[in-house]
Amino acid sequence: MVSSLAGLDFFDTASYKELKIMPLIHLAKKDRETGENSGVLILQDGFFSPRKCYYFSNLTGSTENLLYFFYAKPAYKDPQGYEPSDPPIVFVMAPENAPIRVFPFDTGAFFGKRYAYALGDNYKDEYDLMEFQMPTEMRKISKYINALWKNNVSYYRDKPHISKTITQIGNSYVKALIRLIKAPVSHKCDERKHTVEVQFDNDIQLKGSLKAIIIAQRILDKNPVIMDKISSLKATLIYYRDNGGYSLSEFFYKEIDQYYRKNGYFR
Repeated sequence: MVSSLAGLDFFDTASYKELKIMPLIHLAKKDRETGENSGVLILQDGFFSPRKCYYFSNLTGSTENLLYFFYAKPAYKDPQGYEPSDPPIVFVMAPENAPIRVFPFDTGAFFGKRYAYALGDNYKDEYDLMEFQMPTEMRKISKYINALWKNNVSYYRDKPHISKTITQIGNSYVKALIRLIKAPVSHKCDERKHTVEVQFDNDIQLKGSLKAIIIAQRILDKNPVIMDKISSLKATLIYYRDNGGYSLSEFFYKEIDQYYRKNGYFR
């Protein structure tokens, strides 16, 4: 039986303050199985719907239908030879739903053994993953950011501030997490290795939750009807032209950085 209790809670003390809660980011792109842009389907339906996760289903021994978001960051890297027929859509969300799990990194890369170079052989086993769980309250995620990055700006721009007090914690999983945060970013193990992952197991409505959306003009040209849906949601709309002449990941980070500065998340 795999424990569902939070394993990492060293930051849930009076020593660390609650920061302004940041939005959640979901980057939707062309689905390999269906060939359709999942972001377009989300806009057409008006909600996110969880899908079966084989990794967690195998881990927990029960069917896991999950949605994945990253806390504050559009943690996405341009694939080599990038020329998709359906460019990514970035959703900036503030859902009222309660998460089912929170982890301090991208769990998909953990299952893929991409963190072994930093975590060591002792943390290759998938059952160790649950020891890295964090409390699911958003305000406690903000305290985690305060503990290891000091503020939202430093977290977003990847400038950790890890105090000596934290490095001296005896918990082996905390030590492993610090090694992972400090490990060099590489193509194989990019910034997702220390970007907080937030999981949900129920539908999330766009109405009332969508704060901003980054979408390619090409998608709107192909699907003009979704423009009406976006307008009805009253979210900030950011266009981009997907001509392959620049890094989309850099563009996404820059645009969301500006959105956060304009809306007071970095104060």
